[in-house]
Amino acid sequence: MAKRNPAMVVAFMLSASLAFSGGSAQQSAGGAAKTGEPLNISVLASIWPPYEQTKTIFPEIEKATNTKLTIEWAPRDGYRDKISTILASGKLPDVIIITNPLDKEFLKNQGAIIPLNDLLNKYAPNYLSKLKKEDYPFVRDISDGNMYFMSLLIDFPPSLSTMVRQDWLDRCGLQAPKTWDDWLNMLRAFRDQDANGDGDKTNEIPYSGNIRHLQLAFGIKSESLFVIDDNGNYLSVFEHPAYIDFLTAMTGMYKEGLLDKEYVTRGLISKLTDLFVIMDNGTLGSTVTFAERARLSTEVLRQKNPKATWTCVTPITGPKGVQLIPARSKFGGTMAVITVAGEKKAKQIVQVLDFFFGGAGEKLINYGVEGVHHKLVDGKPVLQSPYIDGFVEARKAGLIFQPFPFNWLKDNYMQILTNGKTYDQLTDTKKIFYRGLFLNEGYFNITPPTLSTEAYGKNGIEIMSKLEELEAGVIFGRLSIDEFKARLAKIKTDGLDAITKQGAEAWKRLNK
Repeated sequence: MAKRNPAMVVAFMLSASLAFSGGSAQQSAGGAAKTGEPLNISVLASIWPPYEQTKTIFPEIEKATNTKLTIEWAPRDGYRDKISTILASGKLPDVIIITNPLDKEFLKNQGAIIPLNDLLNKYAPNYLSKLKKEDYPFVRDISDGNMYFMSLLIDFPPSLSTMVRQDWLDRCGLQAPKTWDDWLNMLRAFRDQDANGDGDKTNEIPYSGNIRHLQLAFGIKSESLFVIDDNGNYLSVFEHPAYIDFLTAMTGMYKEGLLDKEYVTRGLISKLTDLFVIMDNGTLGSTVTFAERARLSTEVLRQKNPKATWTCVTPITGPKGVQLIPARSKFGGTMAVITVAGEKKAKQIVQVLDFFFGGAGEKLINYGVEGVHHKLVDGKPVLQSPYIDGFVEARKAGLIFQPFPFNWLKDNYMQILTNGKTYDQLTDTKKIFYRGLFLNEGYFNITPPTLSTEAYGKNGIEIMSKLEELEAGVIFGRLSIDEFKARLAKIKTDGLDAITKQGAEAWKRLNK
């Protein structure tokens, strides 16, 4: 298959998103025909629990858009292999929905998808109206500045929160920490004072989780491996001026027994369940993770200990007074691209997708069908039970269906979060979750994307993995800081400098 311009990726993603969203094509800019034979759109998408393949919303999508969606669902595991098999067969669907940016790069490099710039400008006013100037570096391709996809949008920064065991604080006679020294002293008390009250002073884990969340307290404004420094330069966190201070602090915490010995694995997104296990079994004292876990873990713990409480606190204050928490990414990870097979009807696909980013389309994907999933109260949609009772039930019904791109409204999130109740009407554990989301206003930090430059694609994953291994070696006491610096200097000449240079150039292009 001949290679196409990288912009093809954006187009492919956009189309897929539009296809699923099911916005009424005739109500979008340009509008597809209201009558006539339905537009047939073939889609490849991955699926994972609690989402289900058969949705009551799908017929409404097809009716509203005058489309027939033929969707092939594939398991999330091994999805890249599925894409490769389809590419090899030469029988591409019109749209492919992806959740991994590397799959976008793979499809683009294979010439399988089309650019969407012109299509978006002409036929996607709703989608483009949701993008701000600072969003474009996240949706443009680094090689040519084109857009290749339409993304799931969640313009709601609260997600993560810093949390501690309130009953441990009470048992140790402490208040929530306000300074870095307060934080360390709290962790030492958790280590020494049988904070969980089980009679064993050796089984408490003072802190666990992703240490990238802790690097924000040192002024490294990122929760990933790349950062924008105070001068606007794009570089790896290992090269940030504050990195050695951060590394020294983590090494000290580990040596003192304040940092979980298994922080490496329990800090991985793919191993979050391992972190939740120690949150639920009463051995962990503090972490940074999704605010909802404070509620869920408290409910688990209280089955045996009615006083057990995870409480959310403002972000950790670093040694120099920096206090930040990662913001939820506006771009929710699900992207729709249009393949070369769907290029002839790409205009109509984009119109369909755009419908789900405004007006009736947003309403359909967020609130479902009136009289079935919601009712109107003073002209506004209000979800009904069981869809307002929890995110799982809503998703099972096809609402807020994240295997496809759409615009997730804050109002929907808040209705399900509160079950339609006022704050005073919430249960104690629901209030914990609510506070955990909103006490972080003013502290949010947006992490820059990892830019897949040519240099990064060549050996970036290998280099960054090697640097993380060296970082762990220092924290574990196997390497000195000076040894780390020496090896970092060698890695810079072996490829890190090229990655940083190309990343910095790409960042400047994307921000024009």
